[in-house]
Amino acid sequence: MLKKKICQLLAAVMITTTVMGSNVHVVWATERTDVIDVQSFSEKKFQTGTYIVKNSTEYIGDSTSSIGTSMARKALKEDTVITVSEDKTTMTLKFADDMYKMMKNIKATLDGVNLNSVNNEEDKSITFEVPSAEAKVRIDMTITIMGKEVSFLVTNDISTIPTIDNSSDKDEDQNQGNKLADGKYIIANKTLKSGGDSQSGIRNYIDANSIVTVKDGKVTVTMKYNKDGLETVKSTNSITIDGNEVAFVKNEDGSISFNVDSIDKLYTRVKINLTYFNEGLPEVVFPGKLHTVDVDLLHEGELSEYKENDSSTDSGNNGETNKPGNENNSGNAGNEDSNNGGSNTNDSNNNGSNSGTTEVQGTKVYVGKNTVTHENEIGLNMARKTLSEDVKVEEVNGKTYVTLTFTSMGSTMMSNHKIYVNGNEVNTTKTVNNEIVSLKFEVGSLKDSIKASAYVSMMGNNVEFGVNILEDTLKLITDGSANIGGTTSDSATSGNTNNNASSGVSNSNTNNEEIKITKGKLYSIQNSVTHENETGRSMARKYLNSTSKVEEIDGKYYVTLTFTGAAFMQNHEVYVNGKKVNVTKSTSGDTTNVRFVLSSLSDSIKVKTFVVPMSRGVEFGVTLFNGWSNVLTGAPLGEWYFYDSALWFLILSIIIAVINGLGEKGYVDAFVSGASDMVGVLLVIAIARGLVY
Repeated sequence: MLKKKICQLLAAVMITTTVMGSNVHVVWATERTDVIDVQSFSEKKFQTGTYIVKNSTEYIGDSTSSIGTSMARKALKEDTVITVSEDKTTMTLKFADDMYKMMKNIKATLDGVNLNSVNNEEDKSITFEVPSAEAKVRIDMTITIMGKEVSFLVTNDISTIPTIDNSSDKDEDQNQGNKLADGKYIIANKTLKSGGDSQSGIRNYIDANSIVTVKDGKVTVTMKYNKDGLETVKSTNSITIDGNEVAFVKNEDGSISFNVDSIDKLYTRVKINLTYFNEGLPEVVFPGKLHTVDVDLLHEGELSEYKENDSSTDSGNNGETNKPGNENNSGNAGNEDSNNGGSNTNDSNNNGSNSGTTEVQGTKVYVGKNTVTHENEIGLNMARKTLSEDVKVEEVNGKTYVTLTFTSMGSTMMSNHKIYVNGNEVNTTKTVNNEIVSLKFEVGSLKDSIKASAYVSMMGNNVEFGVNILEDTLKLITDGSANIGGTTSDSATSGNTNNNASSGVSNSNTNNEEIKITKGKLYSIQNSVTHENETGRSMARKYLNSTSKVEEIDGKYYVTLTFTGAAFMQNHEVYVNGKKVNVTKSTSGDTTNVRFVLSSLSDSIKVKTFVVPMSRGVEFGVTLFNGWSNVLTGAPLGEWYFYDSALWFLILSIIIAVINGLGEKGYVDAFVSGASDMVGVLLVIAIARGLVY
């Protein structure tokens, strides 16, 4: 009798763990399909037409989560398309190009009511009908790289959408922007100290004229920084009109564009908060010699037609910037490839990817190193990670050409690469080999001031840093056998670890290690991951294969960790017992293998990697298991859950039955009896869990 009770108990516990561990179908209590109450919106009636308005996002979750807030903003482009007709209003939201591939199950709801949305994968957008242009919509999606649901609210700035006014003086009060013909205009401006009438010193950095663009009743103002301003003003932080902060766009030429409600509003003070560099400031008080001030921009005089002979004509409304996946930043890509005329011939001979001799007689080719400079430590580290330290120098017919190569990170995360020599932008010949970008340009001397500039999609703005050629490192190449770092497939790999002094050692060790492999033992081992929070642990677990390869060679252990999501996770680094170790990396498709050496399988292992969608580095621990506890389910003791527990209970119940001589029929009867006692309870638990969700 006791034997049966024990078996019944084990059966009941096993079934409980199985049911509790199963995926209960989630019931969204807030998602309904009933009709939205239109009365909840104001009585505003909007004029029919299609309008592009700016939106803002509000992360739903931990209000203090900067990651969630940042991801919500980066996931959605800032422009919303609202189409108003007599019988319906539709809203179209467009998602960031570089993040869309990580999104699935995108849906839109309003006040708990599910909107019948249409997802356009080609356009990376979602379109749905709303009761009013004022609607504040909730967007839900699954971020595959995180393995979790992300939700945020979208609020649109509808102030630019004209409303229907039946008052008698409607025409008198209509915005001048609707009366003024579409086109570009110019207007003079003043720069005043905020709240005062005296001229601000920022006058030296801002063009005395602003550009006004009128299109379909929409009025856009573009403020231009002059040459000194582009070098001195480091960032435009905010723009405020009548006490309300407005959205603005940073154009590729450095100018700033923002919208005003009407031409009348053009003559209102515009408060601009900006940060500029001042050499005379004390470093202790102003780190980086940077100072943030408010300045008032005040327009005056009449609007006059803007002449189309200025290179800045198209800067007034460049479209989408200040957000990831900006299409505008690739606008000059074609020019980059076509500049520099005849120098293309030289690069095409060697494809810009190795240091082979050119066909021009008398050409000398050198390879060497470079250093980077930046005004702050963060910028310096970023510059070094994005630009390969290897450089190529060519002397052709008395002229000197320099080739700089960007790393994998600098090639994929940056666009619109430019080079400035002695403060002037120069023509470059751009070559791309295995997605690695190289720029070739002419210099008068290797001592010339060189600056590299590029648009960083994750930051939403341009970065600029200095480059110094180390002449004492240059070596003359007398044959075509030497490879230039960062431009061949091997050097592209080193570009991923460009800032590691040991990257070259890591690559050179690869061949030696491969020879030794045949002499050692090869086996697989399970691993677990650790992180300070559950989200981080889940993310690490999702992209690190739970099985690792171990090679035992001459008393050392060579461990290979296998990561998926190669496009999302870059620059893997491994720390053993707190010290960074050399690694050998290999990438095939979406998989990255990282190989390193351990003295013992119990060594402390930490992995650092750069997560592209989050635009930040993450760190997590890895523990290797080489024991009995992972043989059944593949999960070591520290990671057992309901399914693992259920399997162990089943095995133990069979063992108990055998020991106590229950026999097949006795075991089955005891198992079924135990299960029947728990079915009712389990149904109640399962239904309760569903209701909670």
